[in-house]
Amino acid sequence: MIALVLVSFAVGVFVAAALHLGSPIATVKLQNASGKGIVSLRLVHEHGVVEVANLAVDATRTVRFYVPGESSYKITSVFADGQSLKGGAGYVEAGYSITETIAPGEIKTEYDSLRYSP
Repeated sequence: MIALVLVSFAVGVFVAAALHLGSPIATVKLQNASGKGIVSLRLVHEHGVVEVANLAVDATRTVRFYVPGESSYKITSVFADGQSLKGGAGYVEAGYSITETIAPGEIKTEYDSLRYSP
């Protein structure tokens, strides 16, 4: 009986590690579909800031950040012509995968996955 419990525990630990269950990370893919170059982009979340510099037209960059539970974030992008744009999903949890598309005049949010992804 003890051997069965130990084997079950070991299998559970292996599966959780392989699937990144419990990993307190959120993934945000940033797509520049604005038609203008972005000189700086700031993703401000409850536990810090992620900064991206020089996101070219039609370029994509993926960022990951620490999210120990429920959290939120905001995005501010500054274009080469000096204009800025604010937006973003707002709500995020550990394991979420989100695409933020910076379009002319708005930032569009799409939740790709609401679960952990390896």
